[in-house]
Amino acid sequence: PKTSPEITDDIIESRKTILHQTVQSILAIVPTGLSQLYPIIEKNYPHKRYDLTTHTEFANNLLYMCTYIPSMEYHVLNIIISNCIEMDVDIVIEDSGQVQLKSNDYDDFDESIDIEKQADNNQRPSTLNEPLQVIPKEVIELSEKLDAIIML
Repeated sequence: PKTSPEITDDIIESRKTILHQTVQSILAIVPTGLSQLYPIIEKNYPHKRYDLTTHTEFANNLLYMCTYIPSMEYHVLNIIISNCIEMDVDIVIEDSGQVQLKSNDYDDFDESIDIEKQADNNQRPSTLNEPLQVIPKEVIELSEKLDAIIML
């Protein structure tokens, strides 16, 4: 059986370069295509359940597009910030200090996550008298996505 070649960072960078050159060429030929680009970007923005790399790469590519299409900056920042806010709103910290996710768009997650069952040895109480606060894995992943996008 024939195996597919391994995709390296160089191949990925080469594809990104070609993609951005193609977008630039299309917009040079059809400048009105820019108005069609915004809804496409918004529609294809990764869902919050997608992994960290998908989110950061998508946002990074959008920000790179702003270097050769400066008029996109407002729309791109609006899309990125709106999606970050959507992710942030899903993290709920109750008065008791319990952290959980809203489950509206999370088909795979239970509405109320039982924190006691989701032990994470890396979590430490802030004082000796405070009980151990375990943050659900899904909340940590969502927070990491937000942090990574903000750091771009």
